[in-house]
Amino acid sequence: MIICITAVILGAVLRTRKSSSITASVCKSRQFKITADILWSFDCSSVTDDIGEMYNGITFNNIVYVNPDFSGQGKALNLDSNKKQYVDIIHSLQFSKRTSFTISMWIGYAYLWGDTVIFNNCDMNLYPYDCLTMGISDRNVFISLAQNEQSYFDAVNRLFSKHGIDRQWNYLSFQFDSTAGIISIYINGYFDRSKNLTGTEDLNKFVGNGTTRIGGPISSNTSVFLYAQTMLDQISISYHLKSATELLREASLLFHYQFKNSSNIHDDSGPNAIKAYSQNVYYIEDGLYFNTTTSFFKASEFTIIQLNDYTYSIAFWIRISDIDLLMDNQSILIFELKAKTSLGALDYSCFSYFYWQYNVFHYELLRSQIGLTVSTSNDTTQFEMAKWFHITVIDSPTNGIFLYINGQLSGLYNNTSTISITYRLDMTLGTPMIDESLPNKWPCFDSLIRAQWKGTINDFRFYARQLTQSEILDIIKNQNITSQK
Repeated sequence: MIICITAVILGAVLRTRKSSSITASVCKSRQFKITADILWSFDCSSVTDDIGEMYNGITFNNIVYVNPDFSGQGKALNLDSNKKQYVDIIHSLQFSKRTSFTISMWIGYAYLWGDTVIFNNCDMNLYPYDCLTMGISDRNVFISLAQNEQSYFDAVNRLFSKHGIDRQWNYLSFQFDSTAGIISIYINGYFDRSKNLTGTEDLNKFVGNGTTRIGGPISSNTSVFLYAQTMLDQISISYHLKSATELLREASLLFHYQFKNSSNIHDDSGPNAIKAYSQNVYYIEDGLYFNTTTSFFKASEFTIIQLNDYTYSIAFWIRISDIDLLMDNQSILIFELKAKTSLGALDYSCFSYFYWQYNVFHYELLRSQIGLTVSTSNDTTQFEMAKWFHITVIDSPTNGIFLYINGQLSGLYNNTSTISITYRLDMTLGTPMIDESLPNKWPCFDSLIRAQWKGTINDFRFYARQLTQSEILDIIKNQNITSQK
């Protein structure tokens, strides 16, 4: 009996030890800096409600998840209309005619022909169903509060966008104002069109607490063309009306590094949670400190909304405390922007870079056979060592290139051009020396005679749009750069 018990106990101990050595890998989605009650990021290759874990989904017909997503950091839902792929949300979402809502999502490389249902919420108690429907018709976005499920092609009750979308990443937002009875569409953060439904049959029939489907219509007798052929990412639902300012931030602020403390220098406080990485940089009270030939800070694999006629704005604070100049023509590189030329490309090519030389800041552009330098004026820059400067670089093929120093226009190139930007971008701050064994690692550095510099960068922002001068002045006003004189 004792032997038997011992054997049982020993076996139990051995089994316990064996199981304890296996550590399960738990996937956690990124912490997105947006306001939402429900969020599906798809980062963990699942339709999981990242906020409350209540409104999870079930996929049908072998849906796959693709990497990279819009931000370049996680995964996106990839829908194939030929396979009639879709997602059903397990629990009913709480829409109603008495509750305002905002639904936003990134939609990538959609097939822009015919009608496509992206989001469907149908009251299943009546037949035919009346459905809250959002989708695309050719290149136009639409929303309907009570689209009859047997007449998806009937455009009478839809609100169509005024502007079409391109086959690229787009940020779509749909709103319902329960107080005013108004539905609205925003495209890439900008208001597009609205419609007042007060007194209409659409508003009277809207129930909103039915079955929810993503990627296709809730009906068994529909054409394959109604299913979405697209990528979807970061679908969020908020049971309130987001402001135009908030929607523009979500759509256009690609990343924002504030450098508030030593534990989170790589954390993005913008809406996309793009994790940066660095080498030999140090947090100090005023920001991120660079002091060696190998100091750099990098954000990679992000993209800009507009692939054609793109625009971006880069804004940051900088204080240069020391420069080791051996020759007058030496330069210090402050940032470089590199681009991949195609989806499958491994190497980056130089797109543009920003540097200091002869007490003047310069922006060098190397895109698509255009080689030009825009420089700040000595009269407006008044460069001094150990002094804080706020820099804003705006690059727009339709409006030109603008350099702002401390909120004032200091450099301008107002010729325009249409450029098709490449697939993914990489931003590097600092001046690390080139590794000769990896000649393509720092492609922007070859044209400069580089000098080592020491200094601090703070509040670094990248927008996929053109900032206005008043916005730049507001950024400067709202920052607490205590050392600025």
